[in-house]
Amino acid sequence: MESVVTYREFDKEVCKFASALKQMEYGKGDVVGLYLPRIPETIMAYFAIIKIGAVVMPLFSGFGSQAIAERLIFLYSNKS
Repeated sequence: MESVVTYREFDKEVCKFASALKQMEYGKGDVVGLYLPRIPETIMAYFAIIKIGAVVMPLFSGFGSQAIAERLIFLYSNKS
């Protein structure tokens, strides 16, 4: 299934997601794990994370559960 999103719609969603991340106190230098399927919202989330100056840690099911767990443990054990 194909969907069409205008740049204006895309930007609006990116800004909303970036605002939500800021409200959760994510910001510059923070690492945010992103585990979503290949849909437009995933790309919007990716851009929102970058917009606030955070770092995207991509996660996907192809890593396997152990590899994902290791990445998340690393992410949260190094959070200040």
